[in-house]
Amino acid sequence: METNKKPSNKFSPEVRARAVRMVQEHRGDHASQWAATASNAAKIGCSGETLRNWVRQAFRPARSERLFQCAIAISQVDVATTD
Repeated sequence: METNKKPSNKFSPEVRARAVRMVQEHRGDHASQWAATASNAAKIGCSGETLRNWVRQAFRPARSERLFQCAIAISQVDVATTD
């Protein structure tokens, strides 16, 4: 039995970035950040804890650059498609 399996990356960086952005955008619609996280996690099909980890990772200075850049790119696409 292997004990050092690498976790699968079921969700692309773009999906992760969008999910993180959704939590931030909908924070005011919920009683707490956890409520916003759990609600959005259910929408994309991951656990609340997984999305909470993505949110925490996105706001770590050095490690979040790629996720942050994806979030910017997605927001620019969203703006372009709504015009």
